Amino acid sequence: MSDNHDSMYERRFQSREAAEHYEQEIYRVGSYNDLVWRIEQSLLETLVMEFRKAHDSIEYLDFACGTGRVLSFMQNYVDQATGIEISQAMVDIALMKSGRARVKCCDITNEPPGEQKYDLITAFRFFTNAEPSLRLGAMKALANRLRDDTSWLVFNNHGNLLSRKALIWPLLAARNIGPAKVPCGRAMTHGQVLRLVDHAGLRVKRVSGCDILGARLAKLLGPEIAFGWESKLSKGPLAQLGTSQLYVAQLK
Repeated sequence: MSDNHDSMYERRFQSREAAEHYEQEIYRVGSYNDLVWRIEQSLLETLVMEFRKAHDSIEYLDFACGTGRVLSFMQNYVDQATGIEISQAMVDIALMKSGRARVKCCDITNEPPGEQKYDLITAFRFFTNAEPSLRLGAMKALANRLRDDTSWLVFNNHGNLLSRKALIWPLLAARNIGPAKVPCGRAMTHGQVLRLVDHAGLRVKRVSGCDILGARLAKLLGPEIAFGWESKLSKGPLAQLGTSQLYVAQLK
């Protein structure tokens, strides 16, 4: 990315060791993150099935695709799938499970939009971790790549402050003070998300939530009971209290 966007976030997964840790540990089978991902898969499947009703063909982009978790799932529901990622180490892993999807190492926030447009774009675990200037640059870049006002940008805020995340917010805020600050606060309010979307020329169409129980409670309940409860809660009014909020945005 450009010098102005050089950040700890961008350097975080550049090494092979960091990429392999993300792939093998963060979403390892049986982990709480894996449980939440199962819920998110259900939400994504419902969304793309609805989207398909109005689109005969879907050209799809997964932004900041990482090791290809979302891309490898979504490629089964679209006609053409592309993943882009700034870390070559992450791309190398994504390529091993990309199937028919293309995976490229590039930085779209530092490139003109060109002629490439997409019907459906996803961006997971990016905006919450990125600095405000990087968030806006990326959101604008993605908005510029939506084909038309029927296209969707689906992204998540996996640090919703209207959740149990609020309990540790003072600690997160403290990490952003001083010369050794950690620029990735890992939390965003719903209001911050709405302002970000608005400044990029987009509007929010809908919001879904999950990740309500938390890893400790889920461990006490056991994986299958926890999954059952998470599934039920994600369909009710308490979904807005989930740490992970899934947004669908469109061009204004």
